[in-house]
Amino acid sequence: MNTRLTAIALACVAFALFATMSALAKFLGDEFPTTQVVFFRSLFALIPLALIIDYSRIGQLLRVHRPGLLALRALMGLIAMLLFFAAVTVLPLADVVALAFAAPIFTTVLGHVFLGERVGVHRWAAVTVGLVGVIVMVRPGSELFSAWSLLPLGSALFYSVGVIMVRTLSKTESPATIVLYFSLFAAATTGSASIFTWHTPLTSDLVLLVAMGVAGGVMQLCAINALKRAEVTVIAPFEYTSLLWSAALGYLIWHEVPGYHIWAGAVLVGAAAIYIIIREARAQPRAAS
Repeated sequence: MNTRLTAIALACVAFALFATMSALAKFLGDEFPTTQVVFFRSLFALIPLALIIDYSRIGQLLRVHRPGLLALRALMGLIAMLLFFAAVTVLPLADVVALAFAAPIFTTVLGHVFLGERVGVHRWAAVTVGLVGVIVMVRPGSELFSAWSLLPLGSALFYSVGVIMVRTLSKTESPATIVLYFSLFAAATTGSASIFTWHTPLTSDLVLLVAMGVAGGVMQLCAINALKRAEVTVIAPFEYTSLLWSAALGYLIWHEVPGYHIWAGAVLVGAAAIYIIIREARAQPRAAS
């Protein structure tokens, strides 16, 4: 099978699993505190990773060269996940996913500020278009324009900070090491916090909690393997399918119907994000040469 087609298939599976994981988090968020939902998501996400680890190289996997930065990146990722999972419990699923598309826009700005990455006029224009898209979605004066809309936007911001850190960490740490320590850190932190608000799940709840965690773990593995097989420019446009899956699941489960402003804003944000990703990918070979 064509390598790029395989990559696209893996990416589409990853984005579908992301929407599925988010829907399960929204459903379970009505019954369990956000910290406990994140705990189970992080804990059971280790299952797929445990199945593919080469245990003959476990020492290499556990070896860390920059523990401080790795811990800080894990904290940023945990905050992003907590904010995202909290957002899906109070906002329509598709709205949250659409607003989360702002992440590449934030990453571009943060990369310029903290890493000194060169951002040309084209990417600044894309950032502007993306921010306009966010404004279109939250619509000042509408119900979405509230403190709740800060949750997915805050999640996108902290996720972007984590991405900036991963760019530095990837020079010394493997992707599997970063994912493993993030999952362990998130599980340990939220597990400790959940002691004070623990809600014992029923068997039916536990099945859904396991499904959510496994979906998250498989999603990460699919995304990583997709990027190993094809350039980011091939994968990026298909990220938009996560919004379609989220809208479908939101409608089927909660009868949520995204307004025209969500679709219009998502088109602007999604187009800006894809353009930024493509420009960045094309710039990397020039920077490396």
